[in-house]
Order: sequence, then C-alpha cells, then structure tokens
Amino acid sequence: MILPEMTHYLGPDVTGAAIGARMEEFAGAGIKHLQLNPKDLQRMKDDPEYRREMFYQADKNKLTIRDAHAPHQVEDSLGVPVPVELVIKSQLNAIEIAGSLGLTTLTIHAGRTRRVGEFAQDYGLFPYVDLPAAEKRVCQALDVLIPAAEKNNCIIALENLFLPACTADFLTPIVEKYNHPNLGMCYDSGHALLVEAQEGKTSDDIAEWIRCGWDDDKVIFQSDQLDRMLNQVVTTHLHDNNGKNDQHLAPGDGVANWDSIIERLKKAPRLTTLQSELIGRLVVAPASDVVEWYKMFNI
Repeated sequence: MILPEMTHYLGPDVTGAAIGARMEEFAGAGIKHLQLNPKDLQRMKDDPEYRREMFYQADKNKLTIRDAHAPHQVEDSLGVPVPVELVIKSQLNAIEIAGSLGLTTLTIHAGRTRRVGEFAQDYGLFPYVDLPAAEKRVCQALDVLIPAAEKNNCIIALENLFLPACTADFLTPIVEKYNHPNLGMCYDSGHALLVEAQEGKTSDDIAEWIRCGWDDDKVIFQSDQLDRMLNQVVTTHLHDNNGKNDQHLAPGDGVANWDSIIERLKKAPRLTTLQSELIGRLVVAPASDVVEWYKMFNI
C-alpha cells in the first residue's frame, strides 16, 4: 500500500501572527497535515480566538489538522495506579475535543506501574510492577473511553512506550480483545528501539529514568515491537534514538532501521495516518529540513 501523508507539529507556543507564518512555511515546503500536542489540544477548547485562527490559517494554506496527542502526565495515563476516575475524566475531555475538531486519531499513553523517586509524586511508592492490576485498570478506562471515541468519530491509539505496562507485548492483546474500530495502536519507533535487543546492549545501558520503571531496575528486552502490533497500528510517532535513551532525533540520526520500518508499515492493514514526533530544536527547524528528514516517507 501507499503510505499516508505525514503530519507534523506546528511548533511550541506558536501564537498570533506566527501561526500564519509557520503554516505558510509548512505549505511552501509541501507539508499538508498538522497534529496537536496536549497543550494545544486543550487550548483549542479554552481559547476560541486561537481555535478560529488555527482553522482560518490552516484553510488559507490548504493544511488539515488531523491528529492529536492526549494529556500524558501520571494521572492521565491508562493503567497507572491512581483512581481510574481521574484517568477517565482527563481522557474523556481529550476525546470530546478531538471530536469537536474532526480529528482522525487521538494518541493515549499507558502509564507506570512502578513508582519510585520523582515518579511517586502524590500517589506514593509502588516498588514492584503489577501487570494484572494494570490490565484491569486499562480495561476499566477503555470500557468508558471506547464508546466516547465512537460517539466522537475518532480513533483512540494506544502508544507503545518503554515500560512493562506499555510495551506492544502488553498492549496489543488488550486491543485485540476489544476488536473495535475506534481502538487501535500508535507505533512509536523510538520507544520500540529502547525495549528491543541490540548486539552488546544490556539493561545497564538504558537511561536510568527508564530503568527505574522496571522491577529491580532491569529492562527486559522484548521481541520486535512493530511486528507484534502491526495489525493494530492506526498511526505512528516516527523519530530516532541511540537505542538507549528517548532522544526523539530526526530519522537517520539514530540506529533505527528505516527501510525495514517503512516496508512493514506499508503492510499495516489499519494504518490511517503517519505522525512525526521530533522535539527540542527539531520542532522549530525550518520546514525544508523537516521535509528532508522525512523524505523517505514521500512527504
């Protein structure tokens, strides 16, 4: 199949006249689609003038706003050991905003099931991972969120991360069990790299802030994440890293095998959109650079 056209973040805190200027730059470089981060998604609800300007400039520059990322703090993430009602409230709000904007996909995180140090926040310490309890909490949330997504005509995309309760191996069976058109998965290429074996890579090589989410600070490397989730992938977060830390680099600046990723994504039966997910200086880079980084996807 031919891959969908890529979507991109407009950039952090783009407001006022900068919205039109940035969209004009994107359109001039051949970019056609935009995605919203959690902050901008909420702002589209809270600030009517911002929303009007975003849609006006998008229409003027023949751009579509197509995808969004839902809030992903601790209390927003499915499966995390906090009251499920908190997660449901946060994500229902995001789904309703996505529906009001006519978005195609809303990417949602699953969360930590082991909380140590700074990650304990206000909810206390959990020294060990409890995957059965996490699965129960994820399903409790999805029982409410899936009907809301269906009502709002958007697809929830559960994202693979780099912790036990958010790998493809954990999330894919849940998605398969529901077998619902408004529930799929977001393949995050950088996150997949972190939990996949590489020659010579050990758990001690993985960044400490990631290791501390695993029992005894030991990352258990898993099978190919894209192969595991391919049949349920509806969207992507495409970025690169060194296989040891979540760097969100431009494709080609890390160790990802992009030829293999592209060939398999072409076979994903549910793939609807592609999203880039660069951070830092890369988000505000010239649009021509963004196009160059993703030209392998025929942006």
